[in-house]
Amino acid sequence: MLPYSSRLSLALLTVLTCAIASPAFAIRDFDNSVSAADFVGNLNSGTGFRTIQGDVTATDDLEDFKQILLTGRSNLRLNLEGVAPDGGRTDLTLVQDKNRNGRLDSGEIIAKSRNSFSHQITRQNLTAGNYIIIIASRQLNSSKVRYKVTVDARV
Repeated sequence: MLPYSSRLSLALLTVLTCAIASPAFAIRDFDNSVSAADFVGNLNSGTGFRTIQGDVTATDDLEDFKQILLTGRSNLRLNLEGVAPDGGRTDLTLVQDKNRNGRLDSGEIIAKSRNSFSHQITRQNLTAGNYIIIIASRQLNSSKVRYKVTVDARV
């Protein structure tokens, strides 16, 4: 058995080592699948404009899923920017779960922008329905990537 001071030193060394080596963790959330997408709002009511902010990492929160509703035919523009100091490479994807099975199936991806620090997706004449915006980390390390997506149905 180690003397008390040795055990304390070992415990302190363990804590310090773990703090240095541990990855950055994103804010805990539950919007990590099509079926659990966080509802952002109806874009055809009010201003027609929403801002979504969050973060993703390459370790514990790879993707965020955000759901929007269009109640009529609409044009849609998505802009994604990394937020300093933690902005990084991301993918931005717009999908529609047409069969409402809670999964992403073949033919349900509408648009995708990959591996960039900023994105813009514009689609014209989308039909009414629920759409899902997927923000995914493309960082090669465990750094947290903060993002801001503006969703505009006024275009």
